[in-house]
Amino acid sequence: MAGGGIYVKFAAIEDDDVKKRLVGQKIADALTAAGLKPKWGGDPNTAVFVKLKWRKRRKDRVPKRK
Repeated sequence: MAGGGIYVKFAAIEDDDVKKRLVGQKIADALTAAGLKPKWGGDPNTAVFVKLKWRKRRKDRVPKRK
């Protein structure tokens, strides 16, 4: 939590940099579509970083299970 974010590691079924880059791009695109701002330079061997502000969950805001 002190690092200010998380790293999202990824791989492809085949050990191919082109395919790994496509997986990384799909992850970065999905994170962006969710309203986050991922940082990734396109390197298929580098994790995608997402800066987050970690907060403790408030018990009064947790939905009750049915």
